[in-house]
Amino acid sequence: MKKIVSVLAVAATLLSLLAAVPAHTADGKLPFTDVPEKAWYYKEVSAAFDAGLMNGRSGTVFAPKENVTRAEIAAILARIDGADLSDTAKYAASFPDVKAGAWYVKYLGWAAEQGILKGYTDGSVKPNAPVTRAELAVMMDRYVASRGVLLPPSPKVGSFADAGSFKKWYAPSAEVLRAAGIFAGDSAGKFNPSSNATRAEVAALAVRLSGSVEIAEDTVVVASREKKTEIAIITDPGNAVDGYSLTGLFLEKLRKMPRVLDDTEARKPVEFVLAGADRPAAAGITEDLGPLGFRIRVTVDEEGITVAVGYLRSYVLEYAAEYIFDTYFSEGELRMPKDLDYTGSYPYTYQGRDLPIVESDVYSLRDPFIVAEDGVYYMYGTGWKMYKNTSGDLRGPWEGPSDVVETPEDCKGDKWAPEVHKYGDRFYMFTTYRSKTTGHRGCAIFVSDTPEGPFTLHSDGHVTPADWDSIDGTLYIDPQGDPWMVFVHEWTSTDDSIGRMAAARLSDDLKEFVSEPAELFRADDPVWSEGQITDGPFMYRCADGQLLMIWSNGDRFGYCVGVARSASGEVTGPWTQDEVPLYSLGHSGLYNGGHGMIFTSFEGDMYVSMHNNNGTTGTTGSKPFFLRIREESGTLVWDFRDE
Repeated sequence: MKKIVSVLAVAATLLSLLAAVPAHTADGKLPFTDVPEKAWYYKEVSAAFDAGLMNGRSGTVFAPKENVTRAEIAAILARIDGADLSDTAKYAASFPDVKAGAWYVKYLGWAAEQGILKGYTDGSVKPNAPVTRAELAVMMDRYVASRGVLLPPSPKVGSFADAGSFKKWYAPSAEVLRAAGIFAGDSAGKFNPSSNATRAEVAALAVRLSGSVEIAEDTVVVASREKKTEIAIITDPGNAVDGYSLTGLFLEKLRKMPRVLDDTEARKPVEFVLAGADRPAAAGITEDLGPLGFRIRVTVDEEGITVAVGYLRSYVLEYAAEYIFDTYFSEGELRMPKDLDYTGSYPYTYQGRDLPIVESDVYSLRDPFIVAEDGVYYMYGTGWKMYKNTSGDLRGPWEGPSDVVETPEDCKGDKWAPEVHKYGDRFYMFTTYRSKTTGHRGCAIFVSDTPEGPFTLHSDGHVTPADWDSIDGTLYIDPQGDPWMVFVHEWTSTDDSIGRMAAARLSDDLKEFVSEPAELFRADDPVWSEGQITDGPFMYRCADGQLLMIWSNGDRFGYCVGVARSASGEVTGPWTQDEVPLYSLGHSGLYNGGHGMIFTSFEGDMYVSMHNNNGTTGTTGSKPFFLRIREESGTLVWDFRDE
């Protein structure tokens, strides 16, 4: 009788670890009748069963409350490891209480080879003895060490309530597995080291350990609050600003400040290499990136860890860094995939839409101003140049450039932003130049009988204050028919280096100011402002009487066009700022555009004419482009045709 019982016991053990059992039932449930769906361990048992880490005691019995033996734990860890145990001779019995031919010989041999099982002082391993939670923690911790990985941290599990009574031989292992979220306490927060581990508990622990080890194998710890690894941000010489823009994020997340170094410094254990820095691991990191694109590449070698970040604009770098921390930072640790090579882009507003933007064929012209007159488009720009288009197509061909302004004797240069307005039966050019006499830039008014010029000086030199730097004057006619100049009091001559927008009443003949300039607003008034520039004002009166001004400054993306509105409907304001710019690179992902003006095409469509700033889109220079807009509910919006 004893022999029969022994055989049955061995058979049950084999079934639990080796035998093929039915898969999930037709309705997707476990085949085990003793694992109710409402049990806390149902999902854990299901996951362990699906992963092939544990089977049932029989086809329909899992026995969740029964003990687990030391041999069974060795088998489970071997399965987590994916160990190749096909060479049975290699893993022969190596303990005096392990019989040759026993089902668990190869598992115990493998575990011994890995340093997971070391046996007792008498040399035995006690394969069929129930494993305690303390023993289980030590075996799991030794297995992790054998893999040479650092387990990722998990949402904090509070310290074990019974930690004060822990013994030295298992206390460190319990702490490692607690910090990784693998072991948790009971309802009272206790570890219960001497309690035997149940099959339900082991199923949960095996699933957690397997997932944690898999993450650890595929990732590398780049930075940690707890570890003292030196971190450096490597920039190309002279571009420390980009590096320092990231230090606040490191300080917030890691509570430590990395060093910002140029690429002549010695190699550091962990480096964030920014675009342009000369490091082999960053080679080609900016290739094929658009203006809003970024690339993140992780390289691990004998010298250390390199996180290379490719980008073309600083704000994209900031977004890429936020992406890194949002995606890979958890519980005080930045852990990234070892072979990561990820390309993404800053998500702009109208991505995927058919944008109402027309690009001209003029290679480069700043501050483009359009006049549509007698079937001809005229485009004026900085340098006092003019292009002419008789095709009726805003794309072109644009003929030119032609010099259309007679340079006055007092002009020292800076022939900026000519605007041509028809006033009466003549054409008046409001423009900027630097005076030889005062040394300041100022706004002057030129005149011509035709839009093709030549434009000659009409005002007595600058009409703006002689001791100001003033630029970008534009004409506004108020409801009473009185002319005004709205212009920029440039940041270079304000007392706090913040640009202002100003306005003054002009004489009816447009020769001089007949009122003192009034300050309208500051460059830093809008919530989107990240610059000190007031640039390119242009006035627009809505059908409901609201007075708007489009103007340019910098937002986080670069050059953009904002919308200001007068609360009184008068040019003197007070002025408020719309919270969202009319145009920004963050909207389209195409052009870094600004210095806008509004015109109506011969087809009756309304456009904003802009230039992209400083050649930031690659080979396009400061190419003029036109954004189709429309008036809607007292404001200006993009005029999409795909709605």
